[in-house]
Amino acid sequence: MFFRTFDSLEFASCPRDIRDALEFLRPKPSPWNFIRLGGNQDGAYLVPNALDGIAACLSPGVRNSKTFEDELAHQHRIRSHLLDFSSDLEKFSTPLIKGMQTFTKKWLGVASDETTVTLAEWIAATEPDASKDLMLQIDIEGAEWPILTDVDFEVLRRFRIIVIELHKLDDIFSNPALFEEKAANAFKKLRGAFTVIHAHPNNCCGSSPKLFGSGMRIPRTFELTMVRTDFLETALKAGRPHRPELPHPLDIGRNVPGTPPIFLGSGWRSESPSWASVTRIVLQSLAYEILWRWKKLIPAKLYRAIKPSRAA
Repeated sequence: MFFRTFDSLEFASCPRDIRDALEFLRPKPSPWNFIRLGGNQDGAYLVPNALDGIAACLSPGVRNSKTFEDELAHQHRIRSHLLDFSSDLEKFSTPLIKGMQTFTKKWLGVASDETTVTLAEWIAATEPDASKDLMLQIDIEGAEWPILTDVDFEVLRRFRIIVIELHKLDDIFSNPALFEEKAANAFKKLRGAFTVIHAHPNNCCGSSPKLFGSGMRIPRTFELTMVRTDFLETALKAGRPHRPELPHPLDIGRNVPGTPPIFLGSGWRSESPSWASVTRIVLQSLAYEILWRWKKLIPAKLYRAIKPSRAA
């Protein structure tokens, strides 16, 4: 039952707009292999190997860390524009790369003032050439919902690839009134221009109960890779589609090492998972049980006492 497909679930009691949003979130086939950018820990994301021709990446919410953007610059010669009012240049993990990276000390919001800039104005100031495709890498702790709701559709279409971390999804999808207020228009815009090709549950915060009796659960914090649908459709005409791998071999197993892993179960696939995917789920589960869960059974003082001897 863990691997029931989306089409085999019963959504009779699920509001239509929430069902449509869940269907949108389910990863679809694409012709590209994936690469991982951002290192080996939380903050790394999978992107399709379709970066040629992307002029720049816009990255709001960097929190003084820019491994993702550094790898874009060094490995793919793609510029990045970073934005975060809580960050400071002198506190960045690495210095800005001259000619390849800019930093603006502001929040991303729905109106511009001394401390905030809109997505449209930020693009106009950094990458005004509308003929150039961009990438958006966004993790702004829940502030994404009003921005996605407010942004003009044509501004959103400047992005060929969007890598986004969505927050509080269990609350939003479990409550139709909250979904309508907070996320309905955002999903309508995303569905109108983008296709999800990869999804990874961040294990930091758990997942929802079964949504409206369907058997489908949604992570509270969800990392998605989306591609503009017209770009995907053109690529599919020239390349063979690969079915999504959940989890993908390049995924970070656990964003929070000491917290149990989360896997996308019933409803997240259109067909049964490969044996490779099942094996990854089993191995990641065993790795947590063997390497981490036992630590919680040992008093903290005793664990600190034996840890140095184990390292030795």
